[in-house]
Amino acid sequence: MASVFNTIMSLSGVLAYALVGTLAFTEAALFIGLVLPGETALLLGGVLASQGRMSLPVLLAVAVVAAIAGDSVGYEVGRRFGPALKAGRLGRMIGDQRWARAEAYVSRRGGSAVFLGRWVGLLRALVPAVAGMVRMPYRRFLVYNLAGGTIWSVTVVLLGYFAGASFKRVEMYLGRASLLLLGVVVAVAVGAAATRYVAGHRDGVLALTGRLTRTAPVRVTVRATGSVIEWISTRSMKIPALSAGLAAALATVTGLTLAFAQLFDNVLDGGGVASLDRPVLAWLAAHRDGEVTVAMQAITTIGGPILLPVLALAGAGLLRWRTRSWEPVVFVAATAAGSATITLAGKYLVGRARPATQFALAGEGGFSFPSGHSLNAMAILGVLAFLTVQSTRSWARRVWASAFTALTVALIGLSRLYLGVHWLTDVLAAWLLGGMWLILVLAVRHYVNRNRRGHIPLADSQARPGDLVGVASKSTADLGL
Repeated sequence: MASVFNTIMSLSGVLAYALVGTLAFTEAALFIGLVLPGETALLLGGVLASQGRMSLPVLLAVAVVAAIAGDSVGYEVGRRFGPALKAGRLGRMIGDQRWARAEAYVSRRGGSAVFLGRWVGLLRALVPAVAGMVRMPYRRFLVYNLAGGTIWSVTVVLLGYFAGASFKRVEMYLGRASLLLLGVVVAVAVGAAATRYVAGHRDGVLALTGRLTRTAPVRVTVRATGSVIEWISTRSMKIPALSAGLAAALATVTGLTLAFAQLFDNVLDGGGVASLDRPVLAWLAAHRDGEVTVAMQAITTIGGPILLPVLALAGAGLLRWRTRSWEPVVFVAATAAGSATITLAGKYLVGRARPATQFALAGEGGFSFPSGHSLNAMAILGVLAFLTVQSTRSWARRVWASAFTALTVALIGLSRLYLGVHWLTDVLAAWLLGGMWLILVLAVRHYVNRNRRGHIPLADSQARPGDLVGVASKSTADLGL
């Protein structure tokens, strides 16, 4: 192990990329991971990148491709030579206990074993081959392999990168950014704990949701919405009646609109939430740190107006492959187009200047209100998460997919504030606008699908406005949640 460490740390350039990529590839393809865990090579590669001897973007690309390709080869080896492999010398060296542990894990977890096994050294080396042995469909394997290989490789390399930088400067842990880092870590930990609880207590969570929908504020809101809908539909035959799910969506959009109106009023007069704009940016500017800045720049790049839609469309493409329907691609593309239009219209209609150079880490052109990165993240990632949730019946997967999306949206918004290119109210307004656009897109999808399946709207079946209260608790189910 020490010789491998010294060898990698003495390299740079092409040879370093080749060695790191080879070790990451052969971990599952040739079971090298049973002797040398692949994260060792990626961590050391991250350290070299922090020292300027490797390019971080190139290293990330090499690590991701090598990890995914290696697992795919391991899958094919297991599919073609599974029994012979277990009975051979290498299989006996691995041991029946290890094989049994990996097979039980894959049988219990299914496709998620490929993703989750990526984070455990022994399973990372064996699970791809076992998935091939049990004839897991390659399409399912590839989806989880792409997700797990990408997230794991990027995480490990960045850990090595930050650890290498902090080895020279302990400020990452004890410096000015320690409080900000602590806050982010605590928030993520609390969110993960809450998500884990929700994922493991489906019945209790649904029961609580049902009780909340029957509370007085919700009943009054839904009843009022139903009355308005009936009043409109009875006076104009040109406006179709809406179902309970769409009524709930309309009520939510109305609430978000009122919140946005109040926030926009604060922006105009500088009071309320807008009074926090300058103090928040001043505090973040005073607590910047080199390593955290690199992370925030990477996050804001991912959430950019070009890369985020491209990544979302790639995710929609995987869903299209899995569901054999073009609907995910169409709705993600439509959401991205609408989000871009709303952003441009808001910027030019409001014409708000960006924060002063004393706050901005790097200057950006154009107007400030609303934050395009934040609006795109809320709308585009939101619709992608919704479609992902609908593609699986697993409650736990739905919860974790939703939680991961919420975390990503929050980090993208935080990156815009940390870099000083947007005011706090820019980001908050963007989230409200993005939420409104997301709900409208999903409402259209819901309405189209109901008509396609021949459902009869409530008003067409002579339902009264008060009947909407009884159906409100089912609206999330109507929308596929």
